[in-house]
Amino acid sequence: MNYLERQTEIIEQLCNLMHLSAEHGYETASCTFDYSVSEDGSSSVGSRFNFEIKGKSVSSSLSYPEDDLLFEVIPKLHEVMKKYTGGEWSEFTIVLDKEGKAKTNFVYPK
Repeated sequence: MNYLERQTEIIEQLCNLMHLSAEHGYETASCTFDYSVSEDGSSSVGSRFNFEIKGKSVSSSLSYPEDDLLFEVIPKLHEVMKKYTGGEWSEFTIVLDKEGKAKTNFVYPK
């Protein structure tokens, strides 16, 4: 599997987690994932999830225990992208529309 296929596979896993975590009938769902590595080699993964339903924005948590997936796939996504593009993002956002189409936005520190 090439890096682009691996990247797509991971993002699809995250989209599925978001879809499972939002209330049925949501109009949009958005999650910002962050990743950092400390000087001692330890890492942290975080997420901020919300969705819109019936015109109301709802902040929520990603579904448990499926959210454990984050600690596996976020570091892998970071590694794959850094290895093949040289980019080292600190966070990214996925926005899903009601049809399940996803848009991503990666933030790279200066």
